[in-house]
Amino acid sequence: MKSVLSARSMTAFFEMGSQKLGQPVPDSNFVSERKSSCAQPAQTYVPWAWLFQSSPVNARSVPFPRRTLYCMGVSICFHSESGTARHSASDFTAVLMAPFAPAPAWASVVSDADTRQASPAPSEASPIRTSRRVRMDCILSPRSHRSPANAPTIEGVTKAGRPRYPWWVILFASLGFLSVCTVLVTLFLPLGRRPPEIRITAAPPVRSPEFLAAIAGTAGAPLRAGGTVQLLNNGVAFFPALVKDLRAAQRTIHFSVYIWEPGEANDQVFAALIDRARAGVKVRVLLDGLGGMKAPDKDVDALRAAGGQVERFGAARLGKLTRFHKRNHRRSIVMDGRVGYTGGMAVSDKWVGNADTEERWRDTMVRVTGPLAATLQSAFVAPWAQSSGELLSGPDVFPPDVLGFPDTAPAPASSPAASPAPAAPAASAGSVQPVTLHTGLASAPSSEHHPLRLFFLQSFVSAKQKLYITTPYFVPDDAVRKVVADRARAGVDVRILLPDEHTDAKPIRLTSHSYFDELLAAGVKIYEYQPTMMHTKGVVVDGAWSIVGSANMDVRSKELNNENVLGILDEGFAREMEATYSEDLKKAQEIHLEEWRRRGWWAKAKERVAVLFAEQY
Repeated sequence: MKSVLSARSMTAFFEMGSQKLGQPVPDSNFVSERKSSCAQPAQTYVPWAWLFQSSPVNARSVPFPRRTLYCMGVSICFHSESGTARHSASDFTAVLMAPFAPAPAWASVVSDADTRQASPAPSEASPIRTSRRVRMDCILSPRSHRSPANAPTIEGVTKAGRPRYPWWVILFASLGFLSVCTVLVTLFLPLGRRPPEIRITAAPPVRSPEFLAAIAGTAGAPLRAGGTVQLLNNGVAFFPALVKDLRAAQRTIHFSVYIWEPGEANDQVFAALIDRARAGVKVRVLLDGLGGMKAPDKDVDALRAAGGQVERFGAARLGKLTRFHKRNHRRSIVMDGRVGYTGGMAVSDKWVGNADTEERWRDTMVRVTGPLAATLQSAFVAPWAQSSGELLSGPDVFPPDVLGFPDTAPAPASSPAASPAPAAPAASAGSVQPVTLHTGLASAPSSEHHPLRLFFLQSFVSAKQKLYITTPYFVPDDAVRKVVADRARAGVDVRILLPDEHTDAKPIRLTSHSYFDELLAAGVKIYEYQPTMMHTKGVVVDGAWSIVGSANMDVRSKELNNENVLGILDEGFAREMEATYSEDLKKAQEIHLEEWRRRGWWAKAKERVAVLFAEQY
């Protein structure tokens, strides 16, 4: 069987002319014969599948005399010492560069059967030749890409040399392409997610009744008075206080954090939970389906065996895969409905210690009592109901004496609310501050109006003197950047504290860098914390209004995650927040506009690539 090869560049593989594979090629008029044959148009068009099946060079090794061939800038060497021809990536390059086009009539394809019959033994190969060049100018002519109008076709191949697909293949391919485009637009572009501009009609001072009314309306939650709040710096203050309160619980323990990993912290927490479950306390633990994947199964099983309940939020299950990227990032730990914890920490050894090594993170939590604990309880109830089907209510969950009233009713003697957190190093635990007023916000991705973004915007725009922001992940949308920059231009002392290269999310850090020029030019002061990963989340406005909780300053927290924050109006607590902020700034490096603009082109290029994915950070 013989046929004319359709791919012009494949002629390099069959330079023996019409000779069968393995026969020596005459030296005389070798090039001129091939030049003259270029004028003869090919009459057959062969699909790719046939080419690979029929071509003898598709084998890993074939007998062939030594020869160096050049085609379209690709060199393919054949060695006669071993009597074989070996090909590598160069062959595949030639294949990819060979479109379906007419080929010279002298370029022939030999069937496998003919190859086996005609292949001589290695000793019969032609004498060794150093190399030979064949000019393919006429083959590479653009005209050779077009097929004659009357060219015959092979079944399934058009006259243009391309496969003819059924209509249903084209239809489904088009639908698939449109689906991919839709997914990409949804994931990486803000189209339809938020208005192009947010206009705020008033910016009352944070101490005014107008501000309190505005912020409560934005949060959709009432203002509550009473209770206490205590700032806990790093795991050295947080874990001892948490374990003591867990062991003091008498009725209920509700525990929800994002990260849960094996280690020392896990062992301490599970030991306390299992002990209270055996004592008859109703223990409910909500693990995130992604962040809690590493929670040890043996400890989970032991807690269930002791009578506790463990559920997973948004686990990868059939029917929920389209919502898997929406996570439960809330920190809501509540004992007996009277004492609670929220902030940035979770159950992992990276939070153990005092942030004194690069492996130990810098972070804060707050311990709250009274109505603030009831607010945290509300942030636990909804995702627990969604995950377990159990709707929590009753006096053990929401004690009547702490709901919306000053914490004047005496707590039971055994209740953890009756005593402050255990002693901790002076630099790690703040004093217990009575709270004047507070409100809370539990946001979810199902809220299309994105209340967490509005909560932050209303707080930022009301700053008249100082605006201090601490966040580990800084990906502000246009509205947030505009408000922050406008406050700085108005003379407000705006400072933003972020992690440095110790961050656990380098693409997010690169994305935040893309906004530095705009903010620095407006007068915003930006710092990067140096000793270790800085995971603190907090806002202080004018020394009076503080925001603490689980939320980061990024798109994911505002639109894709379940988050919860507390807004606290109390000057005493705000002073402690500012003091902690000042201590962190001593370990941070300020970014200056002139130096920032002199960074290298490679850094700028990485930032431009990272910012493309800002909608998922």
